[in-house]
Amino acid sequence: MEGGSGNRKSSFIDFHLVLSPKTTIQTSFHRILSFQESIADFPNLVFRKIIIPNIIYKSNNNCDSIQEDLDVFCRIITENRQCLEIAASDSEVHECIQKGSQTIYSLLLGLESGLKVGSPETVLDWWLKTGIFKYVSLYDETVSEKKELENKFNESQKLLNEKTSLYDTAVSEKKDLENKLNESQNLLNEKNSLYNTAVSEKKDLDKIHSIVRDTWEDLNIKAEIKTLSVENNGAQVISNEE
Repeated sequence: MEGGSGNRKSSFIDFHLVLSPKTTIQTSFHRILSFQESIADFPNLVFRKIIIPNIIYKSNNNCDSIQEDLDVFCRIITENRQCLEIAASDSEVHECIQKGSQTIYSLLLGLESGLKVGSPETVLDWWLKTGIFKYVSLYDETVSEKKELENKFNESQKLLNEKTSLYDTAVSEKKDLENKLNESQNLLNEKNSLYNTAVSEKKDLDKIHSIVRDTWEDLNIKAEIKTLSVENNGAQVISNEE
């Protein structure tokens, strides 16, 4: 138990060191999120006692960095219901937030406790006179950015499709070349086989000629050996004698 209490106390002290009037909550936002997990009672120990005083201090002293802190403040109250309830019931917070951001202030008025403390008429008047135009402008800007992103996406998709088509074509052409190469190789192999067969047959024929010639010489037979087309002439012995 003591270890857990010590860890919470250490984290609490660290958080005080993280925030100062010279720094912004935004700068330490990721550490703030980690404190939500390490400190059991984050809404009271951190949000109420550190973040809210930091917002009030900067609001009263017109610090330029307050807008970044308000963005984080908004993130926290939209994610943590207890923090929203703490802020909504604090009149000093209402005063600072109303001065800094009417949009965030509207979140505080979303609770019954916020309506009791705040000034909904002021917010309504702001929305009717200013807020609606800012909202429309922001909406148009968002739509325009969305269309621009869609156009960029479509262009990228089109380029990807073109590249894919070129790749598919290259792959198809490569396969065609490989098939033609294989056909050429098969044809070459057939020609080589025919050539080797012809060479072998010629060697056999030369051997036969040599045997026949030697035999006829031994027998004193005067004749000439000619190789004729068997299909047309058959085997013939042509004598040199008239």
